[in-house]
Amino acid sequence: MKKRKVYEFHRKTPEFVVLHAGWQASRGRNPSESFKGQRNPRLALIAAKEELLKYDPLGGTDIFDMIRIMLRRVEFWTDQMYHAVIELGELDWDDMAAVINWMGKIREPSDHINVRPLLAPFVPGIIEEFEARGYYAGMNCHDDFKGDDEVNHGQYIIGSAILCFHRFGGIHQVYDHLAEKWHEKFRPSIDNMTHEQLVRECKKKGIRGANIRWKPETLKIKLRLVNEEKKQAVN
Repeated sequence: MKKRKVYEFHRKTPEFVVLHAGWQASRGRNPSESFKGQRNPRLALIAAKEELLKYDPLGGTDIFDMIRIMLRRVEFWTDQMYHAVIELGELDWDDMAAVINWMGKIREPSDHINVRPLLAPFVPGIIEEFEARGYYAGMNCHDDFKGDDEVNHGQYIIGSAILCFHRFGGIHQVYDHLAEKWHEKFRPSIDNMTHEQLVRECKKKGIRGANIRWKPETLKIKLRLVNEEKKQAVN
């Protein structure tokens, strides 16, 4: 596989991750790319493959296969966009992670040339809803930015997205990077949490007796059990 074929795709796309892993394999090397917050390259590759399968199996790398997959992706993004617009009415505005994640759902559709016109009629209403909640274009920039403050930092990211809507009608790809860094800092995955972060998260989830004397693995197990129970309750 030619390296230039891999780099025909943006680094954050599932196509790039899958093709890059193929290129690595052709050189006798393991996968090395992350994907949507998953830092483990092998798990990232699995996630990228699963995402591609939402549109169409990756049957090849010639132009016709790519066109077919992109058409399926447009269909998927359009569907995702409409669902996100509906979900905006039920968004938990007190949860900064939920707000950032919601904007992330329309980031990719809004940046696609074939989907953006379908989103355009909803943009004024989306901006109006965010402004009613205190968000505005370019908020918390420069001297107002506090990188260690969870809310201030999150508002800066949302403000950047709103600014992109005003200027371009869609959200730039850099949003994914900003959101990923925010999650790593303020909402790390269980496996990446420090001992102190695990204790704080357990207390936040209402796990009784959780303290620094508990071993990290014990805290992780407790958190996973609570998260699994929450998922089952939703389903």
